[in-house]
Amino acid sequence: MAKVSLPSVSLSGSEGSIRLDPGGLVLEQDGTRRRIPLPAVAGVRVDPSGRAATVILTAPDGTEATTYRVAGPNVASVTAFARAVNAALPERPPGAEPADGADLVEILDAPVAARKPARQGVDPLFVLIVVACAVPVVGYLAGLVQLIVVERWFGLVLYVLGVKPLVFGAAGIAIGVHALYIRAVLLRRGVSVMANPGSTRAGKLRCRFIDAEGASRGVEVNPASIVVDRRVQLTYDPAKPSRAVGRLPLHKRLMYTLGVLISFPLLALGLFMVPYQVYLSL
Repeated sequence: MAKVSLPSVSLSGSEGSIRLDPGGLVLEQDGTRRRIPLPAVAGVRVDPSGRAATVILTAPDGTEATTYRVAGPNVASVTAFARAVNAALPERPPGAEPADGADLVEILDAPVAARKPARQGVDPLFVLIVVACAVPVVGYLAGLVQLIVVERWFGLVLYVLGVKPLVFGAAGIAIGVHALYIRAVLLRRGVSVMANPGSTRAGKLRCRFIDAEGASRGVEVNPASIVVDRRVQLTYDPAKPSRAVGRLPLHKRLMYTLGVLISFPLLALGLFMVPYQVYLSL
């Protein structure tokens, strides 16, 4: 099998992380990073729970094989990892006594932490979005006329100034809900991979990776995604490979969470300043 066709599968959990690359398996566990060449691997076994994989190294007859266990985020990711690694293992001559795979493991230095594609043409979703945007605009203009007619000037000032908190609050909550939905989908069936980063355009980092089926995929993720050994850690949806998210550092996750939390009081203020003023004028 050509090295470039190896899937970029990986696992990451509380017990460490492991990924497949052309040089073999790179395991980060207990503060140590190891490179395990594929000839040193006898196979990868999936736990009965389906949420962890055990890498079994080759061993001479009569000796106990060295094993490494790594948990994954879900059953789909663990299964894809085990299937990809087992398929990439080199063939061994029949009857040859296996060497001790532990002798081939190399200890490495500590690691350094480091859109959907545009739709073509007009489709029903685009029409729905236009209508959804037009309705509140028409409603806002109607409320503006109502306040002018009844001469509620203070309410009119609040009505005009309340547009920003209303829009920002609603947008922040919508973005947060969408992000939670994507995370929930990927938590259930996402597959972890290591992708090669490319250029950054329109605030998105373009990456390419080989999926669990051996196909080359291109996605766009947050440019703040963690980079390890010049590769981006991301999780993609095998049912929709264009849906992918990068693993973000803790401070970025906290910052985004804080932004969503601030959106709730902003929305409440906007509702008071805009629709509630119209209600008082009736």
